[in-house]
Amino acid sequence: MTRPAAAVLALALGTAGAACGGPTGTEQPVQDGSGTQAEGTVRTASRDEAAVLVHERAAAVVGFLDAPVENPTIGPAPCEDPAGGLSKDGVYFMSAKQQVVVGEGRLAEALRRLHGYFSEQGFDTEEIRWLENGTGTLRATDPDGFRYSLLPTDPPVAFALFVDSPCYRAPEGEDPMDGRWRPPPEVGWSTGPG
Repeated sequence: MTRPAAAVLALALGTAGAACGGPTGTEQPVQDGSGTQAEGTVRTASRDEAAVLVHERAAAVVGFLDAPVENPTIGPAPCEDPAGGLSKDGVYFMSAKQQVVVGEGRLAEALRRLHGYFSEQGFDTEEIRWLENGTGTLRATDPDGFRYSLLPTDPPVAFALFVDSPCYRAPEGEDPMDGRWRPPPEVGWSTGPG
């Protein structure tokens, strides 16, 4: 499988372990170093398991910044298949999206702090891309393959934070794109498109 398809659109963006025990199986997703998932074994995880994993990682970033959150959503989206199309075989990723309100004039400081935090946690962290308005963007990938992106809002008082899981295979009998799914209670967020 390749990088999650919607991550391209969303510019997708770890620390905690899953309260539910995490994905099943012993296989690790194969990463090619560019943030895309190369051909290889894909772990099996239910949507609930994947939702808890991305929620925990997003909560860790928000906790580090000690900032309020607005408009949190979480939901699955199909990964790309090796040919570049959307997966139709139950391979998906989970995406958490929210606005983290750090306040006017505080985005640059928050980016610098997060860059240090990600680097200290062993993430593959890109340099901050500074924008003309004094804000910037930041992207990182944690050792487990979760991708983080922070993009400034307009007006620049908050970041749009995206946390995307690696690709997972849905358990047999589970359609990851079934629109009736809702996040588990420990997540408590609304669903949104991946």
